[in-house]
Amino acid sequence: ESQTCAKRAIALVNDTSQVLAPGSVSVSDDGRLVSQSEFMPMLPEDEQLINYGEDSTLSIVSTVERTSKISKVELRWERRDGQPGRKLGGAKVTHDEEKRTTYTISNNSADGPSTPLFIEHSADPSHEGYAIVTSERAVKTTTAFTRFRFVLAPQEEITFVVCERATHYSLRTSASQIKALITADAFRDGGGADVLPAAAKTALAAMVARAEQAAVLA
Repeated sequence: ESQTCAKRAIALVNDTSQVLAPGSVSVSDDGRLVSQSEFMPMLPEDEQLINYGEDSTLSIVSTVERTSKISKVELRWERRDGQPGRKLGGAKVTHDEEKRTTYTISNNSADGPSTPLFIEHSADPSHEGYAIVTSERAVKTTTAFTRFRFVLAPQEEITFVVCERATHYSLRTSASQIKALITADAFRDGGGADVLPAAAKTALAAMVARAEQAAVLA
């Protein structure tokens, strides 16, 4: 569990036909300079947030849950050295990862108007990059992040879940790796046949048996 410090921000929208050049921007509040920040270039219809300080009236707490499962196992074939045909060299395993971030957002102010709030959620770069699949409340989406918009009344608290998914692959080539795969709980007693077909499991088991016999003979 982690707590994020909320920041006050101005939401800018370029509703002109011009490209706004990069530089710096100053923010003043009641005639008082409160921030000077880097200004990113903006194309027509583009938008960005300019932060200018902390907002103690908002509380954002996040928790993360991860799940991983094997969705596919394929036999991996290799060429024989100087011989025709192929030999079984192991297995290619497809892994499906899911990451769920739960945000608990509280507006702690006692009165006043409802408060617009944005959460910028960055995609996890591990496993060659997760993709954010949650689209509800999204106002801007790129390959790197999604911006979500909320409006909270005074003393209101909401919970919002952002889901990310990634797919990656691994190779199992040694007898110990393959044995650990085919004896995993998901594939015991004929289970997981849609992921690891019976014929493929039999072939991998035979490969392990041959390797174990060779080790004994050696």
